[in-house]
Amino acid sequence: MPTAQDRLKRAFWSVDRVLGGQQSPTRSQRFAARHPLGLGVCIGAPIAILCTAAALGDHASPGEALIPGGLGAALGVVFGLTAWGERHRQRRLRRLGLWTPPTGDRRGEGSAVAEPTAVDGRAPGRTSDR
Repeated sequence: MPTAQDRLKRAFWSVDRVLGGQQSPTRSQRFAARHPLGLGVCIGAPIAILCTAAALGDHASPGEALIPGGLGAALGVVFGLTAWGERHRQRRLRRLGLWTPPTGDRRGEGSAVAEPTAVDGRAPGRTSDR
């Protein structure tokens, strides 16, 4: 008999499927999944700095300026966690075989990392016949 947690998981994935969660990720989604921490910092830090500067511009005390700065940092955390969730969604798509990430460099000229090849018919990395 399925547990409540199993039913919740199935319900989540069915809603995700209805909302298009099994479609291939866009270029910006792939970027966000590759750089969740950087995305969170690049979004949160400027907003925190601008909000703190605006609060200090009104001749507020430094304690009052911490609230807008904290809100900017919280926004960065939300963006970072969303990108982290996108990374896991893409892993699930790969695991289910619904999406294959593109290979090669940005110009589409093939893989940037060469595949190991066997020169003499042996498996790559094998040095002896034993």
